[in-house]
Amino acid sequence: MELILSVLIVLAIYTFIALKAGSALLSYRSAWLDAPVMPNRLVKAVLCIIVGYITAVFYLGWVFFKLILKLTFR
Repeated sequence: MELILSVLIVLAIYTFIALKAGSALLSYRSAWLDAPVMPNRLVKAVLCIIVGYITAVFYLGWVFFKLILKLTFR
């Protein structure tokens, strides 16, 4: 139970970072995506999730790389 809870917490944090990264990358890039119409907002939300998860993988890899270097060269 504790393992499942910790995995869910890590997944929630990862999803939050992914959505934030995707939104930062897609905001103000296209006038069509930023238009306040419902279909445009839905497309932007889906794109934020997709782009955000891809970007967050690179961020997570960079954090692991820095952690490994820090632990290796102490």
